[in-house]
Amino acid sequence: MFSNDLLREVTREKISDRQLQAALAKALGTVRIKADAAVHDLADLEKTRELAGQIRTDSVRLLLENLLAFEKKLTDSGTRVIWASDADDACDAVLAIAREQGLYKAVFSKSMLGEEIGLEHALEEIGVAVTQTDLGERVVQLAGDKPSHITAPILHMSAQHVGRILESTQGMKYTDDATSICKFLAETMRPAFLNAHLGISGVNIG
Repeated sequence: MFSNDLLREVTREKISDRQLQAALAKALGTVRIKADAAVHDLADLEKTRELAGQIRTDSVRLLLENLLAFEKKLTDSGTRVIWASDADDACDAVLAIAREQGLYKAVFSKSMLGEEIGLEHALEEIGVAVTQTDLGERVVQLAGDKPSHITAPILHMSAQHVGRILESTQGMKYTDDATSICKFLAETMRPAFLNAHLGISGVNIG
């Protein structure tokens, strides 16, 4: 548990980090431009927002009913569904599968739930090697860091920062060229896909 004094010190350090400020300004500017372009063709943006909000509200209000319907769809297609009451219960269920089946190489698709419950760490604790396969999540993993945004895990990092991380952890010849970085990560992660025993993925819209 962090003390309030330590939290304030860390916050001041981050706020004064010029590299972090530059990375965030660039990333958020790009996000804003893409968001504006994405909604440009909508006939009525506010009406669409209201509809999306209503759908979300109804989904939460009918959560149990929706989950049971989703479970039936899955079981009807031959999928085994396991219910978990909390984070420990969920991790234990996955660990049990890994132990029972003798699985020791796992690949993660982006999963914020997995991040929230500490599943990656739990698997590593029992000797399962975990490779994050989302580009941003993989960089975060190699850096020993935490994702800074739900859809953009390395929003806080510049290309130069990523290049240095890959140089020190993966032996990549330093570059801050985004295309080269993406190509390098794709090539180095491919063996993990091919050799994995266990695949773990999040789901956005069940």
